Amino acid sequence: MVPAKGLASPDRRVYSAVMDEIDPHTLRVAADLVRGRMKHLHLDPRMDGLQRLGAARVLRQLAIDLDVSAEHVGKPARLGGRPIKP
Repeated sequence: MVPAKGLASPDRRVYSAVMDEIDPHTLRVAADLVRGRMKHLHLDPRMDGLQRLGAARVLRQLAIDLDVSAEHVGKPARLGGRPIKP
């Protein structure tokens, strides 16, 4: 008989340890992907203007949240010795 996996299973602990180590670069890449999606919202024929506006607001806030999280987790991104401005 195989024991059921509970919250304290080895798999759960490994996942938790990995998730605790998210680096700022990963968060910034995710924010860039969100901003890229925002640029293509107007091409989606399934959405009307109000839906696009709502989606743009949500995606903009998500990108801001990811950038703030990246700043909190690690050092600010630098380009040529200067901090990158969002």
